[in-house]
Amino acid sequence: MRYIKICVAVLAWMGVLLAATHRSESPVVLGRYSWGYACLLGLLIGVAATLLLAKSAWFLKLYQARAGIVISGAALLLAICAVELGVRTIDLFGISHYELAGEYTRDTLADEDLIFRHKPSWEKRYGDVLVT
Repeated sequence: MRYIKICVAVLAWMGVLLAATHRSESPVVLGRYSWGYACLLGLLIGVAATLLLAKSAWFLKLYQARAGIVISGAALLLAICAVELGVRTIDLFGISHYELAGEYTRDTLADEDLIFRHKPSWEKRYGDVLVT
């Protein structure tokens, strides 16, 4: 049980160190972090310190619930993958429109008066639409 507590605490501190390597776009705090990111980093440090100082009973409950945690995580990952696959298959939100619009734009020619124009004697199908 002691080793689980040590491993969780070490992983939490590794997460803090990894987050500390970030450099914000507009650094204000310590010349490195924005205020929002500094607050997030402080929260992570608090969580890591709490895990380090926590009693073993909490880790014992976590260890006893490990099968449920793994099954819940796997079920969540599987559900996210199924939703992603369904959205890509059904094209529910018309996402393929953006790919076709980009392809259409690349197939046009630049024009000073019209901004763009079609190639002469050109015909191509974009999804269900025939452009000539």
